[in-house]
Amino acid sequence: MARLALFVVGLVIGAAGVTASAAWLRDPVDASAHVARECRLIAALEHERMGYEVLRARDTPLPYQVFRAQRVIGAPKAFEPRSWRWKLIDRLLARQGRKAVAPIDCGAALDAAKVPASVLYLPGKPRSVLRSAYSRAAFWPGDRFALVSWRSCDLLPQGWSQKTQAMLLRRDGENWRQVEDKDQTLFLVTQPYNGRAMPCFAD
Repeated sequence: MARLALFVVGLVIGAAGVTASAAWLRDPVDASAHVARECRLIAALEHERMGYEVLRARDTPLPYQVFRAQRVIGAPKAFEPRSWRWKLIDRLLARQGRKAVAPIDCGAALDAAKVPASVLYLPGKPRSVLRSAYSRAAFWPGDRFALVSWRSCDLLPQGWSQKTQAMLLRRDGENWRQVEDKDQTLFLVTQPYNGRAMPCFAD
């Protein structure tokens, strides 16, 4: 009788685990709750990044302007973490993130988080401009871990450069902390772009 009871309990636990995993893999990324969760993550990251730029601009007068994230689109880029634990988590999140390709609008969440639209380091016309975009975010069940990519585009007087930073994040209360990240330079162009920012996020 005891063996039968243990078997039943094990069967229930196993079925629950399989069901939960299947539900996660079918997580509808276009659902309003999922989009709101992604936008809260993006807003938290941008609040920290732009807050740093505000403080830095006070002590670093430069003809430079930084804009808050302007797009949230595409799947997050996977990378190779150093430890096997993070590598496994990263691969599962990257698999989940392949579905997250439709663009979303996180403007309301950024406004609610009081993220400034831009930071001007020195009054006047900037000679260099930083624009950025995020990928859609992929979440581990329970929102403990997330995978997201941040793309930056530096518009310079003689050209522009584009980089992508893939970030594996761990939630710490209301904040998200980087577990590991990887920078990848995608483009480095030294020819004039004639004022056109479109090449930066053409992909």
